[in-house]
Amino acid sequence: MDFTSKIPVEIFHHIFSFLDGDEIFPCLGVCKRWRQIINIDSIWRPLCLKVRIFDPFPCSADVLPLCSWAKAYYLCRCVPMFNWRFGIFQSLSIQREESEYFRDAWDGHYAAIYYYTLGTINLYSIYGKVQLTQIIKVPLPKKESYDNASLSMNDPYIVAARCNVAVVFKRNSMYSLFKIISVTDTFVFGNFLKNRNVKLGSEIAWGCLWMKADTVKDTFLVDLKNDKSQFIPGKPHFAFNDDIKLVVAWTKSSVKVLNTRGNVQLSLERNKIRGLDFDSKYLVLKVEDDIEIINIKTGDNITVITNPDKGKIEFELSNVLFFLEGKKNSALSAISPVDGKKLWSIEGLKGRPSDLRMIGSKYIFVVPSYSNYNYCLFDRKGKFIRESDLPDGYDEYPSPLFGETLPFLVITNEENFNIVSFM
Repeated sequence: MDFTSKIPVEIFHHIFSFLDGDEIFPCLGVCKRWRQIINIDSIWRPLCLKVRIFDPFPCSADVLPLCSWAKAYYLCRCVPMFNWRFGIFQSLSIQREESEYFRDAWDGHYAAIYYYTLGTINLYSIYGKVQLTQIIKVPLPKKESYDNASLSMNDPYIVAARCNVAVVFKRNSMYSLFKIISVTDTFVFGNFLKNRNVKLGSEIAWGCLWMKADTVKDTFLVDLKNDKSQFIPGKPHFAFNDDIKLVVAWTKSSVKVLNTRGNVQLSLERNKIRGLDFDSKYLVLKVEDDIEIINIKTGDNITVITNPDKGKIEFELSNVLFFLEGKKNSALSAISPVDGKKLWSIEGLKGRPSDLRMIGSKYIFVVPSYSNYNYCLFDRKGKFIRESDLPDGYDEYPSPLFGETLPFLVITNEENFNIVSFM
């Protein structure tokens, strides 16, 4: 008899709540009992949402039958990671409408393209193929071509903005109009201002809309669920982390860690801040030419990585700090954020660094130089996996669709979004 038969299912579910999908998925093949315990939608749906997979797949009747959300995780997460490792991909494309005025936003396996002179948002799903799933009409002025439009998407919301008005759409099975927010110079709800000098930028996360306008000195935060709003002083850059529900607001001289409702948890002053990354434990700052690792709860400095050559640095925080530093020859290194000790380093990469990305928390993607036409893939321990050609146009339009949660990258040109899909 399998010893697991004596353990209540609830205990297994509690244990699995501390693991991610990549750790749980192999358990499906251990034995029939384990598969019965794990192969349920209530376990796999939150794991899918964590990596921005929003749609279940039909249950399979294969040799290893999977529930709908476990199948979605397998096809949209496990398969792309395998394909990344071995360079297996297909080329897809979204042909743009006959308008040069557009904004694009991407979330999970969805792409939204807002043609603001046409007054429509084209919504696409990207799985094994590209499919136009919905055309959303946007009730905003569409004839003027001046550049004051923005678009953001974070399931289940899409927000399109022009001038001083933000239009919010919410998805049930399809997207429909949810709310229209109009603001005046003091961010009081008002009438539409047909003023080309007003540009309203918006970001949406956790059901909250973070808005900044050129004519207003502060940031406006709207809770879409509770219809509450508040000011956040200044107009900093915002960095969001969906997993830990923290926001980092930063300028060249200050950093503030906020919760999802805009309350300040930590405030730091620095000079010449040039970039950052963060997780639930650590805040990594690029200050002038050096890297600082900071405890995100206490603000205590853990270590400083100096850059005496003043070369370019690219970095990503994924439990371990990976960074690519520019010298005569580039070096890729891994640093423990706990004590700042170097775990490993690979020197002698050709060219100066131009790009470093994490692929699904498993692989490290490195472009040694813009003058090169290839990239290198390493695992988390610094083991070289392979070298391949970059897609045409990569150096002209570095893709936002790269890394932790998306199984494809996108290169744009004058007519198309060309998609390199590892699905």
